[in-house]
Amino acid sequence: MIYIRHKLSRVSASDTIISEAALPAIHGYVQGKLRLIDNIMTDALTIDAQMQKKVIDEEVVLAAASNQKFMVLAIVYIQALLNQKVHYSYNGS
Repeated sequence: MIYIRHKLSRVSASDTIISEAALPAIHGYVQGKLRLIDNIMTDALTIDAQMQKKVIDEEVVLAAASNQKFMVLAIVYIQALLNQKVHYSYNGS
């Protein structure tokens, strides 16, 4: 993915920081949406550092994609609450 390599070069990072196998995983998740590429790569870099890995691989991309999906669900839920479309009740169980 040219865009990812370009972004890495802009911050003086080596393109070896991401495995060749991770690129199709990213492409499959983001489906060409540049903003999603930026978001998933930010999460991937954070997760990669937390896992103390030296290369972003498919495992890191999957974790980043899962995090992005969770964030989208949380935003939708919060918006629904603000619009009072969802009523939360706790029954104590």
